[in-house]
Amino acid sequence: MKNFTKSDLQNGMVVEIREDRYMVVGDKFICNNGFMRIKTYQENLKYTSDNDFDIIKVYDRVTSFDQMKYLENLTLLWERKDEMETKEYIIEQPYIDEDGEDSPTIIKIYPSNLDGYHKSETNCPIVLEYDEYYGFGLTTDSAKEVIKALQEIIAYIEEK
Repeated sequence: MKNFTKSDLQNGMVVEIREDRYMVVGDKFICNNGFMRIKTYQENLKYTSDNDFDIIKVYDRVTSFDQMKYLENLTLLWERKDEMETKEYIIEQPYIDEDGEDSPTIIKIYPSNLDGYHKSETNCPIVLEYDEYYGFGLTTDSAKEVIKALQEIIAYIEEK
């Protein structure tokens, strides 16, 4: 995919931020909920003051606001990808539940990257997610402590 810049945007194109989609119209991004001025964006499609409004996807032109709502009407031209933003570590661990049933447990670990899709609280940039509803954030210091404690436990077990 071509690396898009603000200069590449044309009337009728659709841009997506983390929460909504907008149509490029003149010097504005417009949607049913309001508008934003294009001049408040840097050339790299990042918003000047709040990462929540960075453009993460650019779609080809549409002819109406209604077409913006449905992904099947949109042709993706560009998507913001950052290696750490999208990297996900998955640990599959067998688990015996209280009924004695063997069920797989999947733990996902990913950086929440304050500029990224997995945005969490600013003081917890690492997320451990153990199902689609539950997870918790770690600070970098607490993650280092967890790693240190795990290394000590593993060393103890291996000595036995």
